[in-house]
Amino acid sequence: MNRGKIIKLIIICLIIISFLSLSGCIDNNDGNDEYSEEDWRNWPIIKSSEESESGYSSENSSEIVRFDITGYYVTKVIIELTWEDEPSQYFNGTNEPDSFNLTVYIPWGEISNSNVIFNQINKEGQIIVTIEVPEDDIANSTAYDEWTVNIHCGECGDDSSFTPLLGMQTTEDAGNEWELTYYYEYHTN
Repeated sequence: MNRGKIIKLIIICLIIISFLSLSGCIDNNDGNDEYSEEDWRNWPIIKSSEESESGYSSENSSEIVRFDITGYYVTKVIIELTWEDEPSQYFNGTNEPDSFNLTVYIPWGEISNSNVIFNQINKEGQIIVTIEVPEDDIANSTAYDEWTVNIHCGECGDDSSFTPLLGMQTTEDAGNEWELTYYYEYHTN
């Protein structure tokens, strides 16, 4: 075979290989299980299992909770704080509501603050913070780093009762127990 025929044969082989690769007939995945951005966007979204931590906060104090997210292709993170003020210790008494708020420090540098929320008398208080993961961060690792939540217990309303015989009776409310629950939603194949 002469040199010109060999060069033409090599060029034809390269064209055929390029065509097969572009048409998807050749798998270029090389076993690393990475998917293109177009693939994961079409996968269904499911909810992770819920994790929770409980604690107690004194009036006008803060507690820090840290957690990691272990999933991939996370689209949102949901953080929920619940608390219930103890009932009044007095007959016909009223234990005034307690207040909480959350500050969430997000791994990509943002901060999300909830409003200050008071529970209703004899009812559970609840704060829900939903963080949408920016689309550019869904396919990379920034959503999976450590998340930090500052739980701030603000004003704790006092427990009081008025009776004609004893007058006004008041007991200071020093704080409250709470539960922080978090989970996330993610694309899965």
